[in-house]
Amino acid sequence: MIGTGARELADGLALCASHFVTGGGAEGIRVFDKDGVPLAEGGATFLDGDAGFFLGSKGLQVHSLPENRRAVIEEIEMPAENRLWVLLTADREQDPKVLQSFVQWVGDILRREGMRDFESDDTTIHLLSCFEQIRTVHDLAEHLPTCQNLSEMAEFCLRALNRGLPARKTLLLIHDEEGLTSKVFSLQEEEGVRHFESWTFDSQKIRLTSPLGVAMAENRAIYGPKENFKIPEGCLLEEAERNLLVVPISFGEENEGLGALILMDSFHFEGDSQSFGNPEKEMAQSVAVLLGLLLGTKKRAAAEKELQIAKTIQETLLPESAPDWKGLEVAGKNRLANAVGGDFFGFFEGDHGRRDVVIADVSGHNMASAMAMIMARSQLQVLIESKEGPGELLSALGRSLYSDLMRNDLFLTVFHLTMGPWKQGCVPFRFTNAGHNPPLLVRKNGETQWLEGGGPVIGFLPDMVYEETQETLFPGDLLYLYTDGVTESQDLNGEMFGEERLREMVVASRDLSPQRLVEKTFEVLEENCPKGAVLDDITVVALKVKEKVERETKEGRSDHGERENHPRSG
Repeated sequence: MIGTGARELADGLALCASHFVTGGGAEGIRVFDKDGVPLAEGGATFLDGDAGFFLGSKGLQVHSLPENRRAVIEEIEMPAENRLWVLLTADREQDPKVLQSFVQWVGDILRREGMRDFESDDTTIHLLSCFEQIRTVHDLAEHLPTCQNLSEMAEFCLRALNRGLPARKTLLLIHDEEGLTSKVFSLQEEEGVRHFESWTFDSQKIRLTSPLGVAMAENRAIYGPKENFKIPEGCLLEEAERNLLVVPISFGEENEGLGALILMDSFHFEGDSQSFGNPEKEMAQSVAVLLGLLLGTKKRAAAEKELQIAKTIQETLLPESAPDWKGLEVAGKNRLANAVGGDFFGFFEGDHGRRDVVIADVSGHNMASAMAMIMARSQLQVLIESKEGPGELLSALGRSLYSDLMRNDLFLTVFHLTMGPWKQGCVPFRFTNAGHNPPLLVRKNGETQWLEGGGPVIGFLPDMVYEETQETLFPGDLLYLYTDGVTESQDLNGEMFGEERLREMVVASRDLSPQRLVEKTFEVLEENCPKGAVLDDITVVALKVKEKVERETKEGRSDHGERENHPRSG
């Protein structure tokens, strides 16, 4: 039977969970022995209702857990063919990756301490070391999330670590967002007084062959006497006198490097032949895991907040609804593969019955693509007010965006058309294409034409001339615009939807309203391409000339009889 130390250890770790994982105290931890007998529990296990647990052929199983709760289970192989089970329960909306990381951390502590050690009466020193580790981690878990800034968090962390693991000098290295520089926080003891300071360090000076470089590159702790290592001049470890310990700080399944903990000259060892040992390494690793969870979670939350802001901006730039243009039925829809993307479309109205329609696609569908999309959309709004036609407009747009797109390895495809004024029930229009998927013109009788020609993608060269082509829409004609997310959608066999299937679908559906045709496009993609339909941004715009139209009002007035002085988004 496992001793009482196991119960106290589990309760201490459960208390850490209550304070750290969400800060709301909604996590509960249970520890079971190899036969599924509960050994210890702590935290908010009362939120699990009538949940039950049993040991089946697939290991520890949970039943009757409330629908708003989730469970994460970790099996721990112990010495002497023994094993333990750690079960963490939490609210369902919690990030499962964060919960899994915490359970693995708990399992690592229990595994390292080897629960058999707690069954013996002669492990007092080992037990005290373990509880010192728990106390330190608990203090950190309780207080770190409440720190107001990085400096406050670093100082509290270093002072708490130094109480459990005294060293002459302890450093906390935290990388900035770009990884080019790092913030270094130092706690150093001089004549019995500990001094805290910070400075900025050039991360590019971290040599891969140094102990710090190896620890961070291989994501493993490195420790031992100083003479065992080759420490280059100017390295952060240069000040070590006797021994050192370096523990990387990482986060997530990809072990994203966030920084490192560095301890120099342990006060546990005064002789030159002594060094940091495995217990010290394990305690520093526990603190590093905790820091990784906290810093990584905050970094992810900040990134998600930025994405949400970009998404909100994008949504405000897309038309809320189709414009009410006399003689035309218009519809458009956009769906992003991620939270933000690079597709956009727009409808613009100008003087003398001018109507502009644009569809565009920035390469990629991430934050950089979203920012480029916002910038391009804003430039278009300005240029439409001053440029006569689509060719002149795209040439100016290319000159304006070239340097920004090149700097970020992006490019932009655009199809732009300018319509009007009406002539005897028909709609003359000019268009140009900057490397975009050619729209499909479908005549009332089913004849089709791909609208090609213009020039290369924007961002390829700084000064490009885009040729214009003139066409006319007659009553019953349909114009279908789309991005490559439509034709490049793949089914489960990897086959693309393709232009020919798209043409057949649009021709067969040409009698539908533009709104219904747009919706049908998304329905067909979801039906035929359940996997590929969401791998890229998808945008579709459809325009159709009504069969019966009224003659245009007096020249110089809008279709609704109101004079318009400036273009405006539909």
